[in-house]
Amino acid sequence: MKKRILTAVTAALLVVSMTVTAFAAGSNSGSQAASNATSNPAPAAPAPTYTTPNGQPITDALIGLLAAVTQGDANVLPVSKTTVIAISNYLKAISPNAAIVAAFNDMGPAGETTIKGSIFTAGTDYSIIIQFADGRVVIVKPKKVANGRIVYDKPAGVIASISVAANAKAPR
Repeated sequence: MKKRILTAVTAALLVVSMTVTAFAAGSNSGSQAASNATSNPAPAAPAPTYTTPNGQPITDALIGLLAAVTQGDANVLPVSKTTVIAISNYLKAISPNAAIVAAFNDMGPAGETTIKGSIFTAGTDYSIIIQFADGRVVIVKPKKVANGRIVYDKPAGVIASISVAANAKAPR
């Protein structure tokens, strides 16, 4: 019995002493790994690419195209990418196949307003998305759609941006 206990204690001491020696011994691999981490930093993550619900990437080029309209007879200023991303969230409420065709910062007075641009065609179903400065969003239908222009009643209030969505429908 004493022999078994003595053997077990000796084996335990050997295991502990070997473990301590292994951890106490200097290892270059750990310091080499730290050195490699500082000299070879991980590549930066690519910037996220946001898209409209129909898959169109929201880029600076798209922002410029969306502002290629006039309101009344005045040129408009483009909106930010953040605004287009936010407005894209409302497209599914309009139609499953809705797409933004114009977006710009509002600069005109309330009342009957005309938006002009070569992208507008008679017979297409459009919705105007009005984003107020306080974050509210209102979607209105145009009073009239003709080739090259849309006429709608702009509500009163401090408006941050105006967007126009085309509601694509399958031909019958």
